[in-house]
Amino acid sequence: MLPSLLYTDKPTDKKISVSVFKDLQLLNFIPESSVKCVLKTCTIKTREARQKLFSRLLEDEKALSVFEELTVLSGNPALACKIFDSSRTENEKKLLFVNLMENFASFSEFSSQIDFGDPLTSSLSASFSKIVSSPVYGRFLIDLPKTIEARNSIRSFSLVICGDKVKLGETCATPLCRTVINNAGKLGIHISDDGDYSDTEKISPDIIEAIVRENDRNREVLDSFYEKYHTLYDESVRYYYDECEFYLSVITLIKKAKEIGVPFCFPDYSLSRQITAKDAYDVTLIAKGESSIVPNDVSFTDTEPFYYLTGANDGGKTTYLRTVGVLVILFLLGCPVPAEKAEIGGVECIYTHFPRDERFDGSGRFVEEESRVRKIIDNCDRTSLVLLNETYSATNEENAVKYTTELAHKLYGNGILGLYITHQHDISENEQIPFLQVVVDENDNNKRTFKVRKSRNHGGSFAGEILERYGLTPDALKRRFEPIIKKLNDNNLL
Repeated sequence: MLPSLLYTDKPTDKKISVSVFKDLQLLNFIPESSVKCVLKTCTIKTREARQKLFSRLLEDEKALSVFEELTVLSGNPALACKIFDSSRTENEKKLLFVNLMENFASFSEFSSQIDFGDPLTSSLSASFSKIVSSPVYGRFLIDLPKTIEARNSIRSFSLVICGDKVKLGETCATPLCRTVINNAGKLGIHISDDGDYSDTEKISPDIIEAIVRENDRNREVLDSFYEKYHTLYDESVRYYYDECEFYLSVITLIKKAKEIGVPFCFPDYSLSRQITAKDAYDVTLIAKGESSIVPNDVSFTDTEPFYYLTGANDGGKTTYLRTVGVLVILFLLGCPVPAEKAEIGGVECIYTHFPRDERFDGSGRFVEEESRVRKIIDNCDRTSLVLLNETYSATNEENAVKYTTELAHKLYGNGILGLYITHQHDISENEQIPFLQVVVDENDNNKRTFKVRKSRNHGGSFAGEILERYGLTPDALKRRFEPIIKKLNDNNLL
C-alpha cells in the first residue's frame, strides 16, 4: 500500500461531514473531491506533519513549484485509473493497463526524488525510491517501450470515432468507420441494419476484440506485460491528485487572504480544552469579493464553553459563526488559520446546523431540522464544537423559544463547546447561558461594525442601552415632557 500524503498514522474514529464544509463555505476554495479525502479527523502526529508540509510549501517557492508539478503528474494516473476501471473486456483492460503503467512510471520516478524534510513527503519519496530501484521495476522499464509500440499499433485501429472522418491510416482513403462496417463479416461482427454508425463515441467491445484477434503478435506482448507487472500497480496512486489538490487549494486561499492583509498562524496546542484567538477572520468572504474583512477575538473555554449570539440583522452574526468554524476546521486539518494568534486544544470534531434551501412547508422544515439536530446530539461530545445558525427558526415564535432553549441547555449542560445564533427575543432575562452580541455604532445611525462582544444577556438589553443613550427610556421621556404637560394643565389645555 502506497503512503498517503495526508495521514502519517491511522485517523481517529471521528468524521466531519461534507455538509460542514458546505455550511462554512469552504467548498468555494477546496474541491469537494479533496474535502472527501480529509473527512476522517487526524491525530496530533498527522496534524503536525501536515503543518510541516504547509510551512515548507508556503516558505519555499521552489518547493511549491515542485509540488505543483507533482500535482500535475498525479492527475495522469488518476485519470488512467478511472479509464482502466471502465474497461469492458480483458483485451481492452490490457490495452488500458499500458496507459496506466506509462503514467505510473512517470509519477513514480518523479515522486522518488521529492523529500522536503517533512514526514509526509519523506515517506512518499522512500516508498517510490524502493519501487523504482527494485529488480521488477528495472525489467518493467525494459519491457515498457516495446509494449507501448504494440499498444500503439492496436490503438491505430481502436480510435474514438467522431463522425465519418477518422481514417484507418494516413494513406488509407476509406474512413475507419466504413472500413470496419465493410469488413464486419470477416472480423466476425454482426452489424445491425438499423444502427447509426455516423457518430459513434466509443469503439464497441466487439470491434476491439476482433481487432486484437487480428493482431496475434501484439496481443501476446500485451498479455505478457499484464501478467508480469499487474502486481506492480497499486491503485492507491489514484488518490494522490486529490491529496495534492488539498494542499494547493488551501495555499491558494492563504495567498489570496494575505493579499488583503489577513494574517495566518499555526495555533499553539493547549493542554486544556479551549478555542481562543486574537483577531480571527472569516476568509470565506473573499469568495464574495470582500477586501476589508473585520476581525474578531474568539474565546471558548471550560468556564464559558457555549454562547448564544444575538443582535441586529446583517450585523455579522453568521460571519462570526463562520469565523469560529473556519478557525477550528482548518486547525483540525493541520492548516494555518486566519488569525493573529490562536490556541486550541481538546477539540476533535465539528458539527454545524445551518438553514437549508429545500422548499418544505412549515411542518416539513421543522421535521427536517429536528432530524439533523438529533444526529448532532447523538454524535457530539465534549471534544466537539457545535455551531447552530437560527435552528428552529422555521416554527412559530412560542415553539421556537421552547425548542431553542431546550437544545441550548442540553448542549450547555453536557459541556459542549458551541455557539447558537438566535433571533428569539423572549429567551429568559435570567438565562444562565452567556450571550455574545454584534455591535452597532449608536453614534452613526446604528451602523453595523461587524464586531462581536460579550453581553450581559440577550438582544433586548442592547436595545435598552440605545434607548437610554438617546433619552428614549420611559423615565427619560417623562422627565423631558413633564414641564410641557404641567404647562398644558396649567392653561387647561389638557
